[in-house]
Amino acid sequence: MDLIPPPVTQTVTSADARARFDDLLAFARSARDHRVVIEDDGKPVAALISFADLERFEHFLAQRRKDFEVLREFSRAFDGIPDEEIEEEALKAVMEIRAEARAKRREAALLNQ
Repeated sequence: MDLIPPPVTQTVTSADARARFDDLLAFARSARDHRVVIEDDGKPVAALISFADLERFEHFLAQRRKDFEVLREFSRAFDGIPDEEIEEEALKAVMEIRAEARAKRREAALLNQ
């Protein structure tokens, strides 16, 4: 079950887009997630989307830039440490967490008996 329905997309040629621009603009404006893909020689070259879709897209890109900056900042803490050492420490941490989770499950199973 999709919580967010897929966008409604209409594909047209560039010539058709010029001839039907007002209709296509109304289609893109009519509802969120209504999009028009414009093709030239069978290849997508442009898209017509609502301003709300553009704002969501720009918000997504801004959040993505922030997320990558956090990752870059985080990775700076490991500058100069060999990859093998980082991988070994990460594996140890994962193994510890899994062992703790198994112990909690066993404890819960004993309490439920």
